[in-house]
Amino acid sequence: MQGTRMNAENQNSRMHSANPDQVILEKETPPANQIPIPKSGLQVLQSLGSYSLEQKLDKFEAFLPYQIPHRYNIYPYVDDEKGPKGPRLFKIKEKSTECQRQCMRHQRDFKLTVKLMNGHSEVMDFLKLERPHVCFKCDKGEMKVTLLESIEKVVGFIVAPFSCFTHEILVNDADNNLRYSIRADVLQVGLICSGCPCGGRCEVSYKIYDSTNIAKGTIRRKTTYFKSSLTESDNLTVFFPMAISTEDKILLLSA
Repeated sequence: MQGTRMNAENQNSRMHSANPDQVILEKETPPANQIPIPKSGLQVLQSLGSYSLEQKLDKFEAFLPYQIPHRYNIYPYVDDEKGPKGPRLFKIKEKSTECQRQCMRHQRDFKLTVKLMNGHSEVMDFLKLERPHVCFKCDKGEMKVTLLESIEKVVGFIVAPFSCFTHEILVNDADNNLRYSIRADVLQVGLICSGCPCGGRCEVSYKIYDSTNIAKGTIRRKTTYFKSSLTESDNLTVFFPMAISTEDKILLLSA
């Protein structure tokens, strides 16, 4: 009995001393969907290579005669659509009046607040996006992107010029110099048949071009006939260009 006890103790001691780092890792590493989020939105973006943006589908909007404020959630991108989403990184909420949403609709002025999230708890206001009202439907206006973390400063501007042949968004820095352009061909089935009962899923692909007109990243927009028939709710998957700055990620996230 004494020899058996000693052998068991020796075996246990060898298990802990052979690779102590592995033992600590097994005890301290939580599951992927329970990893605590850093207290800084900039830290989150630094390590983020891709993300999924989901517009909250409000079924009441299909039955009510007016639009409600848009709300979005941002999660880390997961290739398996049926798997767990992972932690919610940011929450985005629109601020506008009912009169603006009903009378001016897409031409209205609005503010979007991007909040850093830790599970279901709000940590801080991270970004503020502001767009004034526009006079014509073809004029998408200019949206100002302001960083609220630590020191409040303007990061850049998002501009959507009118074009008959492409869907284009210009991403400019704080000096209004072009950093990126996001473009989609208007002949894609997802744009032509948007909201039509001709297919289950409608998908639109956008390319992210740098200032030298070289494609660096991609954006995929997905919806379903059911969702598009009720509201304008969309889901986006964004793949950032490689080796870009955190401020560039802020601008692309805001676009």
